[in-house]
Amino acid sequence: MNSIVFTLYEGHYEIGVGALINSLANHNFKGKIAVGYRGRLPDWLTQLKKKDNKYFINQTIELNFYPLSTNYHLAYYKPFFMLELFDKYPECNHVFYFDPDICNKCHWDFYEKWVNFGLAVCVDNCYGIVPSHHPWRHEWIELAKSLNYEQKQFLDFYFNSGFVAAKRSDISVVNIWKELTIALGKSGYDITQLKKISRENSIITDQDVLNAAIMFSDVICSPIGPDGMDFTGGGFLMSHAVGSVKPWRKQFIHNLLTTGNIPSLAETEFFKNLVYPINLYPPMTRFTKKIDLKLAKIIGRLVGH
Repeated sequence: MNSIVFTLYEGHYEIGVGALINSLANHNFKGKIAVGYRGRLPDWLTQLKKKDNKYFINQTIELNFYPLSTNYHLAYYKPFFMLELFDKYPECNHVFYFDPDICNKCHWDFYEKWVNFGLAVCVDNCYGIVPSHHPWRHEWIELAKSLNYEQKQFLDFYFNSGFVAAKRSDISVVNIWKELTIALGKSGYDITQLKKISRENSIITDQDVLNAAIMFSDVICSPIGPDGMDFTGGGFLMSHAVGSVKPWRKQFIHNLLTTGNIPSLAETEFFKNLVYPINLYPPMTRFTKKIDLKLAKIIGRLVGH
């Protein structure tokens, strides 16, 4: 076993986890998927074969669930769980993290090649360019002083933390990410939740801590642009539904008429991953949701943006 995929979820995000798994299975992923969770297990697990507390999507994909006791917001727990997986599975060479609101679009072989070129990341949609001497970066340096870290890379790109993949030889950057998260908590910052605070602050999410960690690491990044998450056109890799209302909860026609926003690429991609190998909705529910999406796209050609 060379690679493990993992995600983290609680609450209604179980639907997103199911769509993510479907999107991986339908693009030739083979191996182990680890799911860290708080709360209850997904309802759709009753569809899967189970043996020794392991679930099987098919003959080539094993699914394992790990209950989490941390009080961290799960976004901040990513580097901790990634390191735990590297430690638990010494035969594993690569670990891939996907947010549970992402659907894969790409043949899995591409990921296996990509991660060997460096830390695999995608440029963010909102803050793709954060120059090397940006004020945020100067404040990240202040946070790192408590750990005696020295800056080793001067970067202009800013990466989305919804997907991160590392090979074992690049694990040092994940450890820095973890240690900076601990230091952030000790500084008085509340990492038990994602704060809705002004972007004039240098840290508002785990994403800032990831980008800071890369600055203090000598691990080379292999970035793909914002197209990598379907934030722009031309994407081939994955779709990331970054909106506050997730595709499985959104009423698309209502949203169009109240905001003028047409369904996004990521929301459309989600609806391609509802049925196989995990059936996420009863037929009538799936039908009405798809009709809502299609009508919103049609009406959006006239009134949307």
